[in-house]
Amino acid sequence: MAALGARVTVVARRADRLDALVGKIESTGGHALAVSADITDEGQAHASVARAPSRRTAASTPWWPMRAS
Repeated sequence: MAALGARVTVVARRADRLDALVGKIESTGGHALAVSADITDEGQAHASVARAPSRRTAASTPWWPMRAS
């Protein structure tokens, strides 16, 4: 989705994977926000969604939450 111009939020437990993925996305001109969280924990999953910019309030391009592998 980032390759198509969407701004994405990536979520993973490991910061090194997040940093690598954000770097890859941004190196190709995309925009990404990294959120470190364990999405198997309901509280952390909700908190990660709350940290993602709202699709309704984003300036020009919507942000889409994505899970890092």
